Amino acid sequence: MPGAVAGGGKPDNRLHKRLTVRFTVSFGVDAPERTAFTGNVSEHGLLLNTNHVYPAGTVLKLKIETPEHQIFPLVGQVVWAKKVPQRLLRIRKSAMGLYIKEPSPNWREFCESWDSRG
Repeated sequence: MPGAVAGGGKPDNRLHKRLTVRFTVSFGVDAPERTAFTGNVSEHGLLLNTNHVYPAGTVLKLKIETPEHQIFPLVGQVVWAKKVPQRLLRIRKSAMGLYIKEPSPNWREFCESWDSRG
């Protein structure tokens, strides 16, 4: 069956393959001043696990740091945000989905190198 996924999950129709990886991200409207972690990343987007979410449409300055201490300054726009009440944080996570606007050539190269590993 086209679009079917083993285990009964939804088909993944994303344009870019996402890598499930945990990177440290500093982020903020005027400057990257808050810290969070990624849930997954791609060339054009990322899932940011954070208790401090911004509304959809907000443009954020990002600084992504890999475990190998590579740093990528990027600009992302909030596509969706999910704020979970404090009492439920052990059960569910607050998070934001970000679209990376005009990814830098070195970020693209980095994502391609990860893609070739998997």
